[in-house]
Amino acid sequence: MNSKKLLRKIVVAAIIILTVYAGYTVVVQQIALMSKNAEIQELRKQLDDLAAQKEELRKKIENSDTEGYIETTARELLNWVKEGEIIFVPAPSESP
Repeated sequence: MNSKKLLRKIVVAAIIILTVYAGYTVVVQQIALMSKNAEIQELRKQLDDLAAQKEELRKKIENSDTEGYIETTARELLNWVKEGEIIFVPAPSESP
């Protein structure tokens, strides 16, 4: 009779321990899942940004052989000017 009560207590204790362990595992997995979901969202945002950048670069490539693009590039990157143009350069400002 005493051994049945002891066995019953051991079984109940084992069930409680397994339940607590299962609950802990579920909570840890939920936290990991939320972290991974946040990471996925960040990666999707980066992917969208890269896709927009790719599209912008594709448009630049398409327009790179136009006269307007070549003129703009020469003016901005090479500081070229048209004949008769005068470029004004602001004087460096003094810091107090």
